[in-house]
Amino acid sequence: MKKLLVLLAMVLAFTLTSVAQYGSSSTDQSTTSKAKAKDATMTGCLSAKPDASGSYTFTNADNKKGVKVGPADKLKAHAGHTVELTGKWSGTGKDKSFEVASLKHIDTTCK
Repeated sequence: MKKLLVLLAMVLAFTLTSVAQYGSSSTDQSTTSKAKAKDATMTGCLSAKPDASGSYTFTNADNKKGVKVGPADKLKAHAGHTVELTGKWSGTGKDKSFEVASLKHIDTTCK
């Protein structure tokens, strides 16, 4: 009888754990996924001028062809400078861009 009670208690514990992990709504799960996304930091050169769409281009050793970064209002004071950008990646392939959350000025020139 003791073994049966212990077994039932274990099954109940696993069931409650499972419900606690997967019982939230899809809205809660998407919010949690976004909150878990880690910020990326990269250092390199910001283009001197925005392109026709108003986006600046950032280049460094990993992004030699350049990647679009924004928002432009956070970047325009540092155009043509070496900067450290912190933010999140979005898009894929040719549409990949970097959304800047914070910027640290490194140098007034790009090398």
